[in-house]
Amino acid sequence: MDLGPVLFGIVLILDGIVLLATRSRRLLAIAFVLTIVATAYNAVYVVGSYARSGFAPISFLAAVFGIYIAWSQWRTLQMTRVAVVDKQMPPARE
Repeated sequence: MDLGPVLFGIVLILDGIVLLATRSRRLLAIAFVLTIVATAYNAVYVVGSYARSGFAPISFLAAVFGIYIAWSQWRTLQMTRVAVVDKQMPPARE
């Protein structure tokens, strides 16, 4: 029952560390995958527990905010990909 919010909290801390300490594409991708896993777990828990014990508001909020965080991480990954490709391209000849 408490695993979903704890996973979400760990992902929040990890995401903050990755964004503050380094902009490594590999670490951003790992944080993105962990965010997807934690968000999916919370969403499945909300749907699965509804019939047994009713609405789980904390897991619902973790799923909703997790979707936003995953979207933000995806955009950051896309921006770093464009920056890497731009650095690797040779200058245009005139």
